[in-house]
Amino acid sequence: MDEAVVVVLHNRMTEAEYDVERQRLRDLYGESSAEAAAKRDQAMALLFARSNWTQEELAAKEGKSQQWIAQRLRFGQFLAFTTTSSNDQKLPPNLTESRFRGFWAATDKADNDRKRYLNVIAAITAGAGKLPGMPAGTDIKLGKKVIETFGDGKWHDVQAVHDGFPDETPERIDGLLDRLKRLGTFGAKCEERKYGRAMQVRIFPRANRTITISELREKLSPLIKELKHQGRANMATMSPASVFIIAGQLEKLLDELGQ
Repeated sequence: MDEAVVVVLHNRMTEAEYDVERQRLRDLYGESSAEAAAKRDQAMALLFARSNWTQEELAAKEGKSQQWIAQRLRFGQFLAFTTTSSNDQKLPPNLTESRFRGFWAATDKADNDRKRYLNVIAAITAGAGKLPGMPAGTDIKLGKKVIETFGDGKWHDVQAVHDGFPDETPERIDGLLDRLKRLGTFGAKCEERKYGRAMQVRIFPRANRTITISELREKLSPLIKELKHQGRANMATMSPASVFIIAGQLEKLLDELGQ
């Protein structure tokens, strides 16, 4: 029997070395998916602020609206302010742009940016350092709002859906759309396609009840019978007005079944 061979590739870490590396990973990626998303939000905002590009240039580069860029530029400028030597502050690991915007909106618009930034820091510090998670049920509320706004069965650019909810992160909207597409959550169905350089979705709200085949057959049969009658007529006896009326009845019936 062959003897097992153990190859030591690296020296064993000391506990101090392990602690240093663990802290580096914690600082880089956070302790949860929420913190990781916030850190990504912060990193992109800082990049925008450091780039010295115009809003128009950043919007074109990122494929986002200028409003979306402006919000993240403001967040990046705040982050840069907090890391200066005189204003060094430890921010909550789950501070996203949308959460910062809530603090920013609560400050006095008559104050200059520096004072407003300091007031934001004070408000965050008063919250004991770590922001609370999303309240229970907020995904359901947002999902219903997305369906109410874009659930018309027509194709919409995903960017338009993002822009329709400027207080939410694109990642959160994308997550909701993905669940709609895969699971049909929030009482709706979502389809996705690529259209040119954009991604598009269309959302169909589901009816509150199940429509059986027998019910459809019963209600549609009279209209189908009349359409067949018109189809067998010659040009002299065919009535375009009758076809138009039948189409209106069919449209009304579909609206009733969808309620």
